[in-house]
Amino acid sequence: MIKVLAVMVLMPVLSLGVVASASAQSEEAPVVARLVTRNRVVLIRSGEQGTQYTVKTEKGEVLDANLSDRDFQAKHPDIYERIKPAIARPDANSNLIPWAGL
Repeated sequence: MIKVLAVMVLMPVLSLGVVASASAQSEEAPVVARLVTRNRVVLIRSGEQGTQYTVKTEKGEVLDANLSDRDFQAKHPDIYERIKPAIARPDANSNLIPWAGL
């Protein structure tokens, strides 16, 4: 009887966690690019808050999520310097040709 009661009490709480998790995932900006280096994967998202970066290990462990351009540059300067020339910006000089060599 106690086990059944515990399940009845915990089930609504667990369901709320699933709903909250699903709604948080649906609010994420879409991924516009996925860059893979030897030991890092960088997801670039574009949304209402601008460009956001998520850095993962090659095994999928999230190191940093939803970093702004400035935060990404500060926390991962080695990766930022490699992809910076390939980032399109509306204020960029139109005479520059992006470099895609990673």
